[in-house]
Amino acid sequence: MSKDDETATKTVLDVLADKNIAGLTFTLGDFGVVPKMYADVSGAIRNKKITVLVEASLKSTKVQALYVNELKLGDKNYFLYNTIFLRDPDLTGGAADPRERINTAFNAMMGIVHECTHAGFDQRKLKKVTTAYNEGAAYIAGAMFGVAKMREMGGKPEKIHPPSSPVSIESIAWNIALKLEGARDRTVATGKANALFVEIGKKPEYKDKMKDIVTLDGIDQTWGPR
Repeated sequence: MSKDDETATKTVLDVLADKNIAGLTFTLGDFGVVPKMYADVSGAIRNKKITVLVEASLKSTKVQALYVNELKLGDKNYFLYNTIFLRDPDLTGGAADPRERINTAFNAMMGIVHECTHAGFDQRKLKKVTTAYNEGAAYIAGAMFGVAKMREMGGKPEKIHPPSSPVSIESIAWNIALKLEGARDRTVATGKANALFVEIGKKPEYKDKMKDIVTLDGIDQTWGPR
């Protein structure tokens, strides 16, 4: 593991240790998200069941982080399993401008929470999770963390996606997070969930896969030929 990979591993562990993770409790359809799921992901990283690596090719995309439960390397019969890829080793991505550093770090933290939600579902071997629910839960979790983090920093998350803003995955997830914040019932309303699914389904990579069952087979695989 390179120095950058070690730094990236610490970055993910630091985010998972953030106090705002404690507020990530909600239910989406038949599936629940709870803080312990992230503690378990953290434990799996420390126990080398989940690996964190830096992937520079993500710099050409808007993706901050990416979790894969299986990845074949080129034409070789060699597979990586249960890996979180980060675009940059740290949260700021080397940004020089202070405002850009804050914005980059904020988005990176939300991206890490998003991908660790996927990892948590995989670790739990959840059954019959479709792409819609897998992605929907991850976007909501990331947004809930973002709302809480912004409040901690003295910001006003209500101003981020006002009713007049364009409809997007991010705006719907953010407003779901605001509704769940401090609510006694942490169940995502069906109408809100369906609206989120519609927007997720517009992304080319998910368009024809929203009803597909996601492979969530645990984190016990060993890297190597198969």
